Amino acid sequence: MQSILALTVAFLASTIFAAPTSRDVTTTVQFTNDQSGRNADVNIPINVGAVGVKGLLDNTALDVNDTYFVTSFFLQANFQGVECELTIGSSVITVDDQKTFAQIASQPVDLASAVIYCHPLT
Repeated sequence: MQSILALTVAFLASTIFAAPTSRDVTTTVQFTNDQSGRNADVNIPINVGAVGVKGLLDNTALDVNDTYFVTSFFLQANFQGVECELTIGSSVITVDDQKTFAQIASQPVDLASAVIYCHPLT
């Protein structure tokens, strides 16, 4: 009986004090519209798959009637050893800890259907 109690306490303690999972780790990306001067910083989970940009930019300065016109993006925080791939249609634009900035286009592009995937560099 005491061994079961000891194992239960040890298990509960290990789950309470466990290291954060990869779902808890994020990197901060800033999306910018150079023409309007608007930008938004968003936290993107690392290594959880592609995330819809629309959901990230909803209710930010870049949200104009459910359109999200952007000209560039860059890694802003917690990006050491991270790569992010922004997919707009069939185009993929990549930033990483060595190349932290990417110009998307000179004219703003709507990212309503874009996705971004951030993951550790391999």
